[in-house]
Amino acid sequence: MLHLLLAAAIATASPAANAYAVPGRRISVDGHRLNLVCQGSGRPVVVLDAGVGDWSPAWMPIQQRLASRTTVCAYDRAGYGFSDPASSPRTSFAIARELHDLLHAANLPAPYVLVGHSFGGLDVQAFTELYRHDVAGLVLVDGTAADVAIPPAVQSLMDDQVAAVEKCARAPRPDCFNLLWGISSQPNNGVTPALVAAVKTQARKPAPYGAVVSEMQNLTESQREVRTRTGSLGDLPLVVLTATTHGEDQMPPALRASLLQFEPVWRRAHMRIAALSTRGRYLLVRSDHYIQFDRPDVVIDAVNTVVFEAR
Repeated sequence: MLHLLLAAAIATASPAANAYAVPGRRISVDGHRLNLVCQGSGRPVVVLDAGVGDWSPAWMPIQQRLASRTTVCAYDRAGYGFSDPASSPRTSFAIARELHDLLHAANLPAPYVLVGHSFGGLDVQAFTELYRHDVAGLVLVDGTAADVAIPPAVQSLMDDQVAAVEKCARAPRPDCFNLLWGISSQPNNGVTPALVAAVKTQARKPAPYGAVVSEMQNLTESQREVRTRTGSLGDLPLVVLTATTHGEDQMPPALRASLLQFEPVWRRAHMRIAALSTRGRYLLVRSDHYIQFDRPDVVIDAVNTVVFEAR
Protein backbone atom coordinates (compact mmCIF):
# COMPACT_ATOMS: atom_id res chain seq x y z
CA MET A 1 0.00 0.00 0.00
CA LEU A 2 2.58 2.59 1.10
CA HIS A 3 4.93 1.67 -1.74
CA LEU A 4 2.87 3.87 -4.08
CA LEU A 5 4.51 6.83 -2.38
CA LEU A 6 8.01 5.86 -3.49
CA ALA A 7 9.84 7.39 -6.45
CA ALA A 8 10.91 5.25 -9.42
CA ALA A 9 14.45 4.51 -10.62
CA ILE A 10 15.81 1.55 -12.60
CA ALA A 11 18.70 -0.45 -11.12
CA THR A 12 20.75 -3.58 -11.85
CA ALA A 13 19.32 -6.16 -14.28
CA SER A 14 18.89 -9.93 -13.92
CA PRO A 15 17.87 -12.29 -16.76
CA ALA A 16 15.47 -14.08 -14.39
CA ALA A 17 13.23 -11.02 -14.67
CA ASN A 18 12.50 -11.83 -18.31
CA ALA A 19 10.13 -14.58 -17.20
CA TYR A 20 7.74 -11.76 -16.25
CA ALA A 21 8.20 -9.80 -19.49
CA VAL A 22 5.97 -12.21 -21.43
CA PRO A 23 2.63 -13.84 -20.57
CA GLY A 24 2.64 -17.07 -18.59
CA ARG A 25 -0.60 -19.05 -18.59
CA ARG A 26 -3.61 -16.83 -19.25
CA ILE A 27 -6.63 -18.62 -17.83
CA SER A 28 -10.26 -17.54 -18.14
CA VAL A 29 -11.93 -16.78 -14.80
CA ASP A 30 -15.40 -15.25 -14.60
CA GLY A 31 -15.24 -13.81 -18.11
CA HIS A 32 -11.70 -12.41 -18.03
CA ARG A 33 -8.24 -13.94 -18.28
CA LEU A 34 -5.77 -13.92 -15.40
CA ASN A 35 -2.03 -14.40 -15.95
CA LEU A 36 -0.21 -17.06 -13.94
CA VAL A 37 3.58 -17.54 -13.80
CA CYS A 38 4.57 -20.88 -12.24
CA GLN A 39 8.03 -22.32 -11.60
CA GLY A 40 9.28 -25.51 -9.97
CA SER A 41 7.40 -28.67 -9.03
CA GLY A 42 6.00 -30.41 -5.99
CA ARG A 43 3.53 -29.69 -3.20
CA PRO A 44 2.27 -27.67 -1.50
CA VAL A 45 1.86 -25.06 -4.20
CA VAL A 46 3.06 -21.63 -3.04
CA VAL A 47 0.95 -18.72 -4.34
CA LEU A 48 2.34 -15.16 -4.39
CA ASP A 49 0.12 -12.04 -4.33
CA ALA A 50 1.69 -8.58 -4.80
CA GLY A 51 0.75 -5.14 -3.48
CA VAL A 52 -1.25 -2.32 -5.06
CA GLY A 53 0.31 -1.15 -8.32
CA ASP A 54 2.55 -4.24 -8.57
CA TRP A 55 2.18 -7.55 -10.37
CA SER A 56 4.14 -10.80 -10.63
CA PRO A 57 7.62 -9.16 -11.02
CA ALA A 58 7.28 -8.02 -7.40
CA TRP A 59 8.46 -11.56 -6.57
CA MET A 60 11.60 -11.57 -8.76
CA PRO A 61 14.08 -11.87 -5.86
CA ILE A 62 12.50 -14.98 -4.38
CA GLN A 63 10.28 -16.96 -6.77
CA GLN A 64 13.02 -18.80 -8.65
CA ARG A 65 14.86 -19.64 -5.45
CA LEU A 66 11.73 -20.94 -3.75
CA ALA A 67 10.96 -23.03 -6.84
CA SER A 68 13.97 -25.26 -6.13
CA ARG A 69 11.84 -26.90 -3.42
CA THR A 70 8.23 -26.82 -4.62
CA THR A 71 5.81 -25.30 -7.15
CA VAL A 72 5.65 -21.52 -6.83
CA CYS A 73 3.12 -19.41 -8.72
CA ALA A 74 2.90 -15.63 -8.97
CA TYR A 75 -0.12 -14.11 -10.65
CA ASP A 76 -1.32 -10.77 -11.96
CA ARG A 77 -4.53 -9.57 -10.37
CA ALA A 78 -7.22 -8.36 -12.77
CA GLY A 79 -6.07 -5.26 -14.64
CA TYR A 80 -2.35 -5.73 -13.94
CA GLY A 81 0.40 -7.20 -16.08
CA PHE A 82 -0.95 -9.64 -18.63
CA SER A 83 -4.33 -10.07 -16.92
CA ASP A 84 -7.54 -8.60 -18.30
CA PRO A 85 -9.44 -5.99 -16.27
CA ALA A 86 -12.52 -6.99 -14.28
CA SER A 87 -15.74 -5.01 -13.94
CA SER A 88 -16.50 -5.80 -10.29
CA PRO A 89 -15.18 -3.59 -7.44
CA ARG A 90 -11.70 -4.69 -6.40
CA THR A 91 -12.30 -5.81 -2.83
CA SER A 92 -10.19 -8.49 -1.19
CA PHE A 93 -13.09 -10.96 -1.08
CA ALA A 94 -13.73 -10.49 -4.84
CA ILE A 95 -10.01 -10.91 -5.52
CA ALA A 96 -9.79 -14.00 -3.30
CA ARG A 97 -12.71 -15.65 -5.09
CA GLU A 98 -11.08 -15.01 -8.46
CA LEU A 99 -7.77 -16.41 -7.23
CA HIS A 100 -9.52 -19.51 -5.92
CA ASP A 101 -11.20 -20.06 -9.28
CA LEU A 102 -7.90 -19.42 -11.09
CA LEU A 103 -6.00 -22.02 -9.09
CA HIS A 104 -8.69 -24.63 -9.67
CA ALA A 105 -8.93 -23.82 -13.39
CA ALA A 106 -5.14 -24.18 -13.61
CA ASN A 107 -5.38 -27.66 -11.99
CA LEU A 108 -3.12 -26.63 -9.12
CA PRO A 109 -3.95 -28.85 -6.16
CA ALA A 110 -4.96 -27.48 -2.79
CA PRO A 111 -4.07 -26.85 -0.03
CA TYR A 112 -1.85 -23.87 -0.81
CA VAL A 113 0.76 -21.84 1.03
CA LEU A 114 -0.29 -18.23 0.43
CA VAL A 115 2.22 -15.38 0.50
CA GLY A 116 0.99 -11.77 0.35
CA HIS A 117 2.89 -8.50 0.26
CA SER A 118 1.26 -5.25 1.37
CA PHE A 119 -2.34 -5.18 0.02
CA GLY A 120 -1.75 -8.73 -1.21
CA GLY A 121 -1.49 -9.68 2.45
CA LEU A 122 -5.08 -8.59 2.96
CA ASP A 123 -6.11 -10.64 -0.10
CA VAL A 124 -4.55 -13.85 1.22
CA GLN A 125 -6.16 -13.29 4.62
CA ALA A 126 -9.50 -12.98 2.77
CA PHE A 127 -8.74 -16.22 0.87
CA THR A 128 -8.00 -17.95 4.17
CA GLU A 129 -11.30 -16.78 5.63
CA LEU A 130 -13.28 -17.95 2.58
CA TYR A 131 -11.44 -21.20 1.83
CA ARG A 132 -9.80 -22.28 5.08
CA HIS A 133 -9.58 -25.95 4.04
CA ASP A 134 -7.66 -24.96 0.89
CA VAL A 135 -4.92 -23.19 2.86
CA ALA A 136 -1.92 -25.10 4.20
CA GLY A 137 -0.02 -22.08 5.48
CA LEU A 138 0.28 -18.33 5.34
CA VAL A 139 3.13 -15.80 5.09
CA LEU A 140 2.45 -12.06 5.31
CA VAL A 141 5.22 -9.82 3.99
CA ASP A 142 4.51 -6.47 5.66
CA GLY A 143 0.89 -7.18 4.82
CA THR A 144 -2.02 -4.81 5.32
CA ALA A 145 -3.91 -5.50 8.55
CA ALA A 146 -7.69 -5.50 8.70
CA ASP A 147 -8.01 -3.63 11.99
CA VAL A 148 -5.73 -0.61 11.43
CA ALA A 149 -6.89 2.80 10.24
CA ILE A 150 -4.50 4.80 8.07
CA PRO A 151 -3.31 8.03 9.80
CA PRO A 152 -5.01 11.16 8.40
CA ALA A 153 -1.75 12.65 7.06
CA VAL A 154 -0.93 9.44 5.20
CA GLN A 155 -4.52 9.06 4.01
CA SER A 156 -4.41 12.58 2.58
CA LEU A 157 -1.28 11.79 0.59
CA MET A 158 -2.79 8.49 -0.59
CA ASP A 159 -5.91 10.38 -1.70
CA ASP A 160 -3.67 12.67 -3.76
CA GLN A 161 -2.03 9.61 -5.28
CA VAL A 162 -5.40 8.09 -6.17
CA ALA A 163 -6.46 11.35 -7.82
CA ALA A 164 -3.28 11.31 -9.91
CA VAL A 165 -3.84 7.67 -10.86
CA GLU A 166 -7.45 8.43 -11.82
CA LYS A 167 -6.15 10.98 -14.35
CA CYS A 168 -3.87 8.30 -15.79
CA ALA A 169 -6.82 5.89 -16.02
CA ARG A 170 -8.64 8.43 -18.16
CA ALA A 171 -5.64 9.39 -20.31
CA PRO A 172 -2.36 7.48 -19.70
CA ARG A 173 0.79 9.61 -20.09
CA PRO A 174 4.48 8.55 -20.15
CA ASP A 175 5.05 9.88 -16.63
CA CYS A 176 2.20 7.71 -15.33
CA PHE A 177 4.69 4.83 -15.29
CA ASN A 178 6.15 6.25 -12.07
CA LEU A 179 2.78 6.03 -10.31
CA LEU A 180 2.21 2.44 -11.33
CA TRP A 181 5.27 0.34 -10.71
CA GLY A 182 6.56 0.49 -7.15
CA ILE A 183 9.33 -2.11 -7.42
CA SER A 184 11.42 -0.01 -9.80
CA SER A 185 12.44 2.09 -6.79
CA GLN A 186 13.89 -0.88 -4.90
CA PRO A 187 17.63 -1.66 -4.53
CA ASN A 188 18.94 -4.65 -6.48
CA ASN A 189 15.58 -4.93 -8.20
CA GLY A 190 16.78 -7.18 -11.02
CA VAL A 191 14.89 -5.26 -13.71
CA THR A 192 15.86 -6.02 -17.32
CA PRO A 193 15.30 -3.86 -20.42
CA ALA A 194 12.77 -6.43 -21.66
CA LEU A 195 10.76 -6.16 -18.45
CA VAL A 196 10.90 -2.36 -18.46
CA ALA A 197 9.58 -2.41 -22.03
CA ALA A 198 6.75 -4.75 -21.01
CA VAL A 199 5.78 -2.54 -18.08
CA LYS A 200 5.90 0.62 -20.19
CA THR A 201 3.63 -1.06 -22.72
CA GLN A 202 1.24 -1.85 -19.88
CA ALA A 203 1.54 1.72 -18.60
CA ARG A 204 0.06 3.04 -21.85
CA LYS A 205 -3.22 1.26 -21.08
CA PRO A 206 -5.91 2.45 -18.64
CA ALA A 207 -6.48 -0.99 -17.05
CA PRO A 208 -3.74 -1.03 -14.38
CA TYR A 209 -4.60 2.48 -13.21
CA GLY A 210 -8.25 1.48 -12.95
CA ALA A 211 -7.22 -1.51 -10.83
CA VAL A 212 -5.16 0.71 -8.51
CA VAL A 213 -8.02 3.17 -8.09
CA SER A 214 -10.60 0.46 -7.39
CA GLU A 215 -8.37 -1.38 -4.90
CA MET A 216 -7.52 1.82 -3.05
CA GLN A 217 -11.06 3.16 -3.01
CA ASN A 218 -12.29 -0.18 -1.69
CA LEU A 219 -9.51 -0.62 0.87
CA THR A 220 -11.75 0.17 3.84
CA GLU A 221 -14.34 -2.32 2.57
CA SER A 222 -11.65 -4.96 2.08
CA GLN A 223 -10.51 -4.43 5.66
CA ARG A 224 -14.11 -4.65 6.90
CA GLU A 225 -14.67 -7.90 4.98
CA VAL A 226 -11.68 -9.55 6.57
CA ARG A 227 -12.19 -8.02 10.02
CA THR A 228 -15.78 -9.21 10.37
CA ARG A 229 -14.87 -12.79 9.40
CA THR A 230 -11.53 -13.22 11.15
CA GLY A 231 -11.44 -15.80 13.90
CA SER A 232 -8.97 -18.31 15.22
CA LEU A 233 -6.69 -19.90 12.62
CA GLY A 234 -6.19 -22.95 14.83
CA ASP A 235 -2.74 -24.44 14.26
CA LEU A 236 -2.25 -23.07 10.74
CA PRO A 237 1.46 -22.52 9.98
CA LEU A 238 1.79 -18.74 9.88
CA VAL A 239 4.67 -16.25 9.69
CA VAL A 240 4.10 -12.48 9.86
CA LEU A 241 7.01 -10.31 8.72
CA THR A 242 7.00 -6.59 9.58
CA ALA A 243 9.29 -3.96 8.06
CA THR A 244 10.93 -1.52 10.44
CA THR A 245 10.50 1.50 8.13
CA HIS A 246 8.14 2.66 5.38
CA GLY A 247 9.97 5.37 3.50
CA GLU A 248 9.93 7.92 6.32
CA ASP A 249 13.31 9.32 5.28
CA GLN A 250 11.79 10.31 1.91
CA MET A 251 8.84 12.19 3.41
CA PRO A 252 8.32 15.85 4.40
CA PRO A 253 8.85 16.42 8.16
CA ALA A 254 5.14 16.49 9.12
CA LEU A 255 4.38 13.28 7.24
CA ARG A 256 7.57 11.67 8.54
CA ALA A 257 6.43 12.33 12.12
CA SER A 258 3.01 10.82 11.40
CA LEU A 259 4.55 7.69 9.88
CA LEU A 260 6.94 7.24 12.78
CA GLN A 261 4.02 7.41 15.22
CA PHE A 262 2.19 4.84 13.09
CA GLU A 263 5.02 2.28 13.12
CA PRO A 264 4.21 0.79 16.57
CA VAL A 265 0.51 0.62 15.63
CA TRP A 266 1.41 -1.33 12.47
CA ARG A 267 3.63 -3.70 14.44
CA ARG A 268 1.02 -4.42 17.11
CA ALA A 269 -1.55 -5.18 14.40
CA HIS A 270 0.83 -7.73 12.90
CA MET A 271 1.40 -9.28 16.31
CA ARG A 272 -2.36 -9.73 16.66
CA ILE A 273 -2.48 -11.54 13.32
CA ALA A 274 0.35 -13.87 14.36
CA ALA A 275 -1.53 -14.64 17.58
CA LEU A 276 -4.52 -15.97 15.61
CA SER A 277 -2.66 -19.28 15.16
CA THR A 278 -1.03 -21.44 17.80
CA ARG A 279 1.79 -21.85 15.27
CA GLY A 280 1.93 -18.17 14.38
CA ARG A 281 5.27 -16.37 14.47
CA TYR A 282 6.03 -12.67 14.26
CA LEU A 283 9.33 -11.25 13.04
CA LEU A 284 10.37 -7.60 12.89
CA VAL A 285 12.75 -7.24 9.92
CA ARG A 286 15.23 -4.41 9.48
CA SER A 287 13.96 -3.43 6.06
CA ASP A 288 11.79 -1.04 4.14
CA HIS A 289 8.32 -2.04 2.93
CA TYR A 290 9.62 -4.35 0.18
CA ILE A 291 11.17 -6.97 2.45
CA GLN A 292 11.47 -9.38 -0.49
CA PHE A 293 13.93 -6.93 -2.11
CA ASP A 294 15.75 -5.63 0.97
CA ARG A 295 15.93 -8.98 2.80
CA PRO A 296 14.98 -11.76 0.35
CA ASP A 297 16.61 -14.47 2.48
CA VAL A 298 14.26 -13.65 5.37
CA VAL A 299 11.19 -14.09 3.15
CA ILE A 300 12.60 -17.27 1.60
CA ASP A 301 13.31 -18.76 5.04
CA ALA A 302 9.79 -17.88 6.21
CA VAL A 303 8.13 -19.47 3.17
CA ASN A 304 10.33 -22.58 3.30
CA THR A 305 9.56 -22.98 7.00
CA VAL A 306 5.81 -22.82 6.37
CA VAL A 307 6.14 -25.22 3.41
CA PHE A 308 8.04 -27.67 5.62
CA GLU A 309 5.42 -27.44 8.37
CA ALA A 310 2.59 -27.79 5.87
CA ARG A 311 4.08 -31.02 4.60
